Amino acid sequence: MAYQLEHDKSLNAIKPFKYIEKNEVLTGISMWLRFAPKFNDKESNPQMKIDNQFFSYNQLVKVGFDNETKQFSFSNKTEIEYEVVSYSKAVAEKEESELTKKLNKLVGFEVPMSYDTPIEKEEFDFIINNYGSLFENDNSLQTLGICWHEL
Repeated sequence: MAYQLEHDKSLNAIKPFKYIEKNEVLTGISMWLRFAPKFNDKESNPQMKIDNQFFSYNQLVKVGFDNETKQFSFSNKTEIEYEVVSYSKAVAEKEESELTKKLNKLVGFEVPMSYDTPIEKEEFDFIINNYGSLFENDNSLQTLGICWHEL
């Protein structure tokens, strides 16, 4: 069996906001990058060696976002091949669960819990075009998830 590694690049909202068209509250959105190298097994921490240093794949591609221009920027450490393969939105719970209440009490402030929902590129673009100014300016989006794509 062969696999390709995927990493998300997550963009957080400045604060949760109402996505009027879908009657949802969003806390963020993500794009998923699939890297070209193929692996024969699911390594726990695949890395690439560049100039005698090892880098995890999420370190090789830096994605930024400017909320004034509503544009993403991409920069690579090396000539790594990748493609954006999917998108998701982080939808806040409609009602605060008991677990969320307990966690918020533990940390001492309220943080909405969200769940990721896959979306099409058209919806992702719509959210950015219409609500992009509500997301953080970020020159290096964080990776919150990884997965393996089976070939």
